[in-house]
Amino acid sequence: MKILYKIQAASGISLLLLYYSCGSNIKINGDGEHSYKTIAEEKFKSGYNFIFNSDSSFVICEKQINPDPLHPQKSMNFFIYNNHTDNIIYEESVPDGSIAWMNDHLVKIVNKSGVVSRGKNDTNIKVQLFDVKQNKILPFNTDIQELDKN
Repeated sequence: MKILYKIQAASGISLLLLYYSCGSNIKINGDGEHSYKTIAEEKFKSGYNFIFNSDSSFVICEKQINPDPLHPQKSMNFFIYNNHTDNIIYEESVPDGSIAWMNDHLVKIVNKSGVVSRGKNDTNIKVQLFDVKQNKILPFNTDIQELDKN
């Protein structure tokens, strides 16, 4: 009878280990919160949004900051978090910017500095791509189809 209990206990432990090893790669801190959520709360306090890539392996946390007497220009603060390695891989603050996933590994960052005039070819708008796989900024004229082949 004791042997049967030992076998059941060993089976139960094995099943638990298998369950947790096959689970999500998103790390959770000691309080049961996802790490990126804790970091967002520390950095931005409130008013932030999460934007996940297609498989949730990376998440953008962004906060739009509206103008006020201390900050007369609208701006956006953000970080990109790798859920597999549990760390921030890129962080920036851009004036009147926007950010979006172009595909599962490319992020488009738009930075509008100065006054943007309608109908003019405005050089105040800067667009850049961030590749989360390569962990680097790419020129906007990069051939995205070529990147997807790699």
